[in-house]
Amino acid sequence: MTDGFHARSMRLHLRLLLALCSALLLAACGSQDAPPPPEDAPPASEDAPAPSKPESGFLTLRPPAKPDQRPAEPPKPLTPRLLILHGGDPLPEEWLKEWKGERNLTIQQRPLSASESTLPADAALILLPPHRLGPLAAQRPLLPLNVHPPLASPLFLHHPYDPGQRVSLPFRWSPYVLYRRRETAEAAFPPFSISWQPEEGILWPEPPAPVRAFWRKSQGASANLPSEEKDLAAWQAIESALLPALFSPASAWAAFLEGKAARCWLPAAYRCRLPAEKRQDGTLDWIIPAFGTLIHLDLLAIPADSAQATAAAELAAFLTSPELQQRLAPETGWLPVNQPLGKETKPSPCPLPGGDWLDKSEIPYPEQPFPIAPESPKEASPQAPDPEPQESEPDDKESPAPLLPPEAISQ
Repeated sequence: MTDGFHARSMRLHLRLLLALCSALLLAACGSQDAPPPPEDAPPASEDAPAPSKPESGFLTLRPPAKPDQRPAEPPKPLTPRLLILHGGDPLPEEWLKEWKGERNLTIQQRPLSASESTLPADAALILLPPHRLGPLAAQRPLLPLNVHPPLASPLFLHHPYDPGQRVSLPFRWSPYVLYRRRETAEAAFPPFSISWQPEEGILWPEPPAPVRAFWRKSQGASANLPSEEKDLAAWQAIESALLPALFSPASAWAAFLEGKAARCWLPAAYRCRLPAEKRQDGTLDWIIPAFGTLIHLDLLAIPADSAQATAAAELAAFLTSPELQQRLAPETGWLPVNQPLGKETKPSPCPLPGGDWLDKSEIPYPEQPFPIAPESPKEASPQAPDPEPQESEPDDKESPAPLLPPEAISQ
């Protein structure tokens, strides 16, 4: 009996000891938690230092950083852009870099596709033949230019589309020729013939206006006289048949050189700018028909509302200068416009077809003359006729006159 009492006493003591240890352990853990602040404690100040990282390794949130109070830098001004639109043959980039020099200006070029019927609003300088420039100028008049004394041969001046040579500058030209190609110098050339059928394997340039003018010449009529009703009906049938054979000049020339077509009708400049070994390898040939051909003449013009009119006029003066005209043929294949009468084709880097074709050739005209932008009252006042040119000693110190009238520059 005594042993049973002692056993129960030991179990009771163990239970008491375990309860005491549990109470001490709970008290020790509860002391790690921060006591809640009293209800009457003042709020913490915003300028109080951020709590530091506790030793236990737990991070506490810091207040967000204050925004940067420094003033924002003003945006950098955009570099002015001079956009040049051309009909498919751009200007040499080397020439543009040479003219630009230290000018704070960005120069861009892009072709004006045959489907575009309006000029982009930011167009600054236009490089197009008359028949393409006319419809565009009817929507946005061209800026009057100072073009006296003439910068070109009389062959390219004072045509009905710009009788007084007020708003356009002749820049470069080349005759249209009928090309034919053979695979090797020993093979036979395809015969020259103009049947106006696409299955004959000849490529034509778009837009179709010069092709229509060439068709009229092949019928014994002028390229620029109004067509009779029967001629219009005949041409519409031909144009519908030729649509699959109409390509951009650059695409037609590439396809012709690759052997995808045996013949094409394009300006002679395309062959004249080939390396000498390629244009003289015996696989290319050309002809100008006995009735003559058409002249591709590129004009320089400036829209009257162009924001870069002054820079565009300076570039046009650079391109029509005697120095650049002398470089035109050897570097691009196009012929300059400032040669004397009878020597217009002399600068050609490759011999052109012989004969009197130039006397029988025509420049395709637009339907209406180029409109001229409204002039200021001072410029619109009557002016005395230009005096007869007189021979005089050249003055090397005299600077060339600007292309833009003073009133246009002041605007």
